[in-house]
Amino acid sequence: MTELAKADSPALQPRLALCTALPEELAACRLILDDPPPVNPHSREDNNQYWCGTLPSRANGPTHQVLLTSLVKMGNNVAAAAVTNLVRSFPSVEYVLMVGIAGGVPDPQNSENHVRLGDVVISNEKVVLQYDNIKRTSGGRKSARIKIRDNSPKPGAALIGAAKALASEFDLGRRPWEAHLNKAERFPNFQRPGPETDVLYDCLLYTSPSPRDGLLSRMPSSA
Repeated sequence: MTELAKADSPALQPRLALCTALPEELAACRLILDDPPPVNPHSREDNNQYWCGTLPSRANGPTHQVLLTSLVKMGNNVAAAAVTNLVRSFPSVEYVLMVGIAGGVPDPQNSENHVRLGDVVISNEKVVLQYDNIKRTSGGRKSARIKIRDNSPKPGAALIGAAKALASEFDLGRRPWEAHLNKAERFPNFQRPGPETDVLYDCLLYTSPSPRDGLLSRMPSSA
């Protein structure tokens, strides 16, 4: 991997990039990529910090070069500026994934759709909705209607296909991603919180039981 540390090396041709917002997220991605070496951007106007590592491909194919960066702070405008610099400095990048910690909307009445603490959630063709980009119509508080104005583009066909392939692995009882998650076992800060912390509260701050889905004693799921 030492040759990838050179910014002008012809060997540096990543097609996939990961973008994080928090130092903890950046550390987790660096761990999964086996602590990749740093690389310098091709443009002096690019202030992003970069690392480049590899991930294995399916069917024993060649490894994928993966570029990694992190935002200086959270925010949609900051993320847009960072990714603009990324694709300008590394034009070989075709896909950029935003990776990190997020809140979830639980559904305790439906174990199939329920999101638990520590679950891994991957976007599909239904994309990600920006919950605060809404339009509230007039007509009083009771008759007012809310319309979601978000128009996020769908992921590319290749990414949707990859997500469906992972879903089929899960249905067959295989979890290829766990080998990567297990790399964090020796780091206390990356361990899954105890089951006693997986607590739901209703609007009155009363505890609400999680659904009996038989999953309380297993690793987090993938949805």
